[in-house]
Formats: sequence, C-alpha cells, structure tokens
Amino acid sequence: MNKDRTPGQSLVLSEGWMRVNDSVMGGISTSRAYMEDDVLHFEGQLSLANNGGFVSLQRPVPEEVFSGSTDLCLNFKLEPGRQLQVRLRDGRGSDGVAYRQSITASGDWQRVQLDIGDFIPVFRGRVLTGYPGVEQTIAPRNIRQVGLLISDKNTTPFHLLVNEMSACTIH
Repeated sequence: MNKDRTPGQSLVLSEGWMRVNDSVMGGISTSRAYMEDDVLHFEGQLSLANNGGFVSLQRPVPEEVFSGSTDLCLNFKLEPGRQLQVRLRDGRGSDGVAYRQSITASGDWQRVQLDIGDFIPVFRGRVLTGYPGVEQTIAPRNIRQVGLLISDKNTTPFHLLVNEMSACTIH
C-alpha cells in the first residue's frame, strides 16, 4: 500500500542551529555548520579520544510546527553506512530526556518519513525504555527542539547535507 504524505510546516534550515559536540564532556570531535544554496551543511570528524565521539546540531521548534502531525520528514545525504540520529525534545531543557530514531545513510539523497511515535527515549546515550516516570513517547504537540547527531564511532570525516526538514502526516 502506498502512503500519501500530507505536508506540514517546514523548518527554516538557515535559522537557529546550535552545535553541541563532545567537548562539553572533554572530547575533541570537531564540526562546523553552514548554509549554501539553500542546503544545510554539517561536516566534521569524530574523535574517540577522551571518551568522546559525538557531534550534533540542535534548534528550537516553534510550538505549532508539529501540532497535528504524526511524522517528521527529512531529505538528507550522508556518506554510505554512517548512522544519523534524529532527536526530539520537549520544552524541559536541552539536557534532559531526548527521543531518537537512527537512520543508516545510503550515500545518496534519502527522503525519510519518521513516525514520531517510534522515537525512543534516551538520556546521554542510554535507552530509557521502561524506566518509571519517563514518558515512552513524545507527543507531537510537545516537540520544542529537533536535533541531528552523529555518534557512530566512525572517525573518518563526514559531510551531512539537509535540504528539507518538516512536520508531515502519513496516510
């Protein structure tokens, strides 16, 4: 059965991104982000030194963006075999529980439709499935931050390109 996508609000890719790398915990991974020709570029290199090994971008999401949507649609390109995590957070701060889905990159442009109900709760890399007091799903209306994270222990340079990120509903 083919699923039809109802487009929702797109996130403006050129605004609001903040880099958070493992340097916040003593790591030495590097990254930079920039816009070119309406494409978000995120590039860098992981280092496993000093117990490091992640780089990320995150940005706030206005309240209305995901309200009424069931999915996050993303069009991206990343080196084949690399793992990209998409992370969602509610409004309770940037260091609390996140909800993640992981995608294995093909090396070509990929359009993915991620069911928000399939994101799993994590805290600093640890899966929190079944933990008392932890919501097991994030309600779309509560999403206040979206993030992109690479932590696949691959120390070769990476270059992620994103030309669309939006709320959507799959029928």
